[in-house]
Amino acid sequence: MNKMKPLLSCIIMSIILFPSRVIFAEASSLPPILRNSYAGLSAGYGNFYYNNQYVNPGYHVNRFHNAQGSINFLIGHYFNPYLAVQINLVRPVYWIQADINKNDKPTISTSVFSAALQPTYPITDKTNINASVGYSYRSRHGITDG
Repeated sequence: MNKMKPLLSCIIMSIILFPSRVIFAEASSLPPILRNSYAGLSAGYGNFYYNNQYVNPGYHVNRFHNAQGSINFLIGHYFNPYLAVQINLVRPVYWIQADINKNDKPTISTSVFSAALQPTYPITDKTNINASVGYSYRSRHGITDG
């Protein structure tokens, strides 16, 4: 895999999605429970760390191609101006490629899911102090006996 391909993918995704797109709907058209909700999409660059300890016994990977552009999908809800909950799903643009040998280069799918409470302290109308406390889970699938 060309070393510039992940960086180029990230740049293109960032230009398309920059800075990030958040979906807003007219508040009067939403049910009351969804009036403080939001959804978004952003692009970034991720190094989805992987090494041989994550590979099934009997396999050895010479090199992992894992640093690349990624996409973040998110949804959230503000309960009040001071507390929100948010769910994120981050996925790489391309799956991780594992070089076992010249002829065998399987892919590994990975995703990162997180759910968090986000307390916010407004300083001014346009400036907040934010924190995030939650749970994150990373899934990995691939390189298995078929």
